[in-house]
Amino acid sequence: MAGDTGRTVTVVVPAAGRASRSRGPIWCRRRPDGSITLEAVIKPLGLAHVARVIVVVLRDHVDSHCGGDAAGLTQYLATKLGLGTADRPVDDKATLEVLALENETADATETVCQAIERCGIDGPIFVKDCDGSFPHVVADDDHVCVLPITSESVTSLHDLPSKSFADECGGVLTNIVEKQIVSDLACVGGFGFASAAAFQRAQEKVRAASNSATRAGNGPGRVFTSHVALQMLVEETVFRVIKVPTFEDWKTAEAWAANSQQYKNVLMHLDGVLVRPKQTWLAAAIREMADQPASLAPHFEPIAENVAAFRAAVTSVKSARAVVLSSLSEASRPAVAAMLKEFNIPCDSLVLGCSAVGSTFLLAHDTLHIQPHAAGSLTSAVATPSA
Repeated sequence: MAGDTGRTVTVVVPAAGRASRSRGPIWCRRRPDGSITLEAVIKPLGLAHVARVIVVVLRDHVDSHCGGDAAGLTQYLATKLGLGTADRPVDDKATLEVLALENETADATETVCQAIERCGIDGPIFVKDCDGSFPHVVADDDHVCVLPITSESVTSLHDLPSKSFADECGGVLTNIVEKQIVSDLACVGGFGFASAAAFQRAQEKVRAASNSATRAGNGPGRVFTSHVALQMLVEETVFRVIKVPTFEDWKTAEAWAANSQQYKNVLMHLDGVLVRPKQTWLAAAIREMADQPASLAPHFEPIAENVAAFRAAVTSVKSARAVVLSSLSEASRPAVAAMLKEFNIPCDSLVLGCSAVGSTFLLAHDTLHIQPHAAGSLTSAVATPSA
C-alpha cells in the first residue's frame, strides 16, 4: 500500500521471547477491559503513514494459546484494530501480518532482523516493544520515543533501572544509554528507523561487538534496540526525540498489577437511585406487552443529585466503566438505553433483570484471589433507593 497512498513505514512488534518476566507470553495476556495486550500496543499508534504491521511471535506460543491458528490470530487482530490482511485488504488501511518463528531469538533486535529478511521489509520501519503502550503518530524518519519524567508521569513507570534513557538538545538525540538513569527522558520502547537496511547493518555491528565481549566475559550478549540507535548515532545518523504524553507499562508482573488497578467498574442501581418512576410507569409496563416504546424517559424522572454523583464517580477514575443495574426486563433494553442517553446517565454496560435490592459481588482479580465486596460504597454518598 506504499507509493501513491504515502504509506511507506512497516511497524514491527517483536514478541518472540520466552516470557520469563510474567505468567505466559505478554502479548496475549487478557487485559481488564477484555482486550489482549497486542491490541493495546498497536491501537494508540497513528498509522496514516504505515503500510504493514508485522507481529513476530513464537510458533509454540501460537500453538499453546491460539490453537496453532496463526491465520486466525491475524484476522482476529486485524478485525479488532480495523486493519486489513493480505487475504482481506481494507481500503486506505495498513495490513496486519503475524510471523510465527519456530525458534526463540536472542533478543528483540534479532527478532526484527528476522522479520526484515523473512517478510521482505524495505524502507522505513518502526520498532514497537510489546510490553508497553503510548500514543504516537508513526513517521518515516529516524526517531526515538521518550516519556519526560515528572512527579505525575513517574507513577506510570516501573523498575526504572531496567529502562533506557536518552539525552537531547533542541529535539535531537545526543546520547542513549541502556539500563542507566542518565536523564529525565525514559525511552518507552518505540524507535523509528528511516531504513530497514541501515538498521540491519548497525545491528550486525553491535552484535559482533557484543559477541566478542561475551566471549571475553565482559558483556551480556543481548543487543537492545537502544544499542542499535546508539551505533547509528555514533555514525552521525540524526534521530528526532519525540516526547509522548502518556505511557502504560506492563513490563513486569508488578507493573502489570499496578496498571490493572487503573481499571474500575463503577456500579449503580437504576431503579429508585438514578431514576424514580412517575405515576404512568405501570401503564408503560402494560403497553410493553404489546408494543415497545422508543424510550422510557416520559415515565421516569432522573434523581439529579444521584446522577451527578454517579457521573462524578465514573469520571474520577482514569479507566472506569459505568455499569447500570436495573430490574427492568431484557425486552425493554432499547427503551432503557434511550432513557439513559436522554437523562445523560453514563452507561458502558447495562445489566437488566436485577432486583432493586442490596447486592454482593465476588471479584476475581488478576491475582486470582476471590474477594467478597458488599455493594454500597458509592450509594453511601447518595440517596438510598426510594419507593
